[in-house]
Amino acid sequence: MPNWCANRLYISGNEEQIRRVRDLMTGNVYPRVDVAIWQSIKLFLAGCAGLLQPTTDTAYEAHPALCYAGPGDDSPENRAFTQWLELLKQNVELDVGTCARIAQLYQSSGLDTVTWDELTDSMKAVITPILHAKYHDWSGDYFGTQRGYAGFWTAAGGTDELQVASPFDMRLLLPTRLAVELNGFNGRFLEGVLSGYDFYTWHRYAIKWPVGTQLMLSTDEANFLAVDFDTPWCSPHDDVFTELSGRYQCNVEHYFSEAGGNFCGYRAYRAGEQTDSEDDSLEYGEEDEHGWSNVCSPEWILDNVAHFGG
Repeated sequence: MPNWCANRLYISGNEEQIRRVRDLMTGNVYPRVDVAIWQSIKLFLAGCAGLLQPTTDTAYEAHPALCYAGPGDDSPENRAFTQWLELLKQNVELDVGTCARIAQLYQSSGLDTVTWDELTDSMKAVITPILHAKYHDWSGDYFGTQRGYAGFWTAAGGTDELQVASPFDMRLLLPTRLAVELNGFNGRFLEGVLSGYDFYTWHRYAIKWPVGTQLMLSTDEANFLAVDFDTPWCSPHDDVFTELSGRYQCNVEHYFSEAGGNFCGYRAYRAGEQTDSEDDSLEYGEEDEHGWSNVCSPEWILDNVAHFGG
C-alpha cells in the first residue's frame, strides 16, 4: 500500500458554480468517462469475436486480433464499429464530446440488445480468455469480482442502474485516453500503448489513482467548500486545480502534506490561473515520554490538513 498524502481544498465562488463543484467532489455527476470505457470494452470484445467487423480492410497494430475477421458488410452496425475503431487508433482523449460520440456509436452498433446467451460458442471462446486476462484490470470496483462473464458483458454496456461516479474523479477535468483505458491500469495488453498507471502517474495526474480517496466535505456552504481527501504518495498535479478553478470560475486554495516523504505545500488558483505557491518540509517538536512528536512547523500547514499523511 502507498503512503497517503493528505489534501485540503478551500473553494469559494458563486452559488451555482459551487453547487457544480460540490457535485464533482461527491460523485453526484454522470460518470461519462467510465461509461465510454465500458462501452468501448464491449465494442472491443465484439470486434475480437467477429460480431462486429470494420467495413474496410484495416488493422489495429496494437492488438491485431481486433480485426482478425477482416472487412464485413457495409451495415449500420459495422459502420459504427469502424468509426469507433478510428477513435481507438488515434488514442483520443475522453473529453465530453468524445464520450458522447462513443455513446452514439455504441447505440448504433446494436450491442445493447445482444445478450451473452445470444453469442455463439465460437464467439464466447474468443471473448472468455480476454476477460480472464483483463477482468480485474477492467472491472475495478464497479463490476466486482462476483460477476460472471455474462454479468460483465451486460454491465459493460454502461446502462447498469448501479452507475456512480467516483468522488472527485479528476478524469472529468483532465481527460484520460481511450487506448490507455483499454490497455488497463496494469497494461501489458495493447502493444505500444501506455498502461493506465504510467499515463496517470507520469503523463497526466502525477498520482496513480486520480480520485479523491476518503473524501469528506468538512465545510459545506452555499458559496464555500472545504474538502479533505487523500491521494497515493503525493498531491495531484497542479494542472488539475488550474482546470478546476478555470472551468468553474472559482478560487481554490490547496494544502497538502505527506509525512513519509517529509514534504508539504500550498497552492492558490483564481479563474484558471495559479496565483501563489509554497513548498516546505515538516518539522517536529520534542518527543514525549512515548517517543512521539508532533508536527510544529511550518505554521501555515498546521490547521489546514486533516492529518499529515504517511
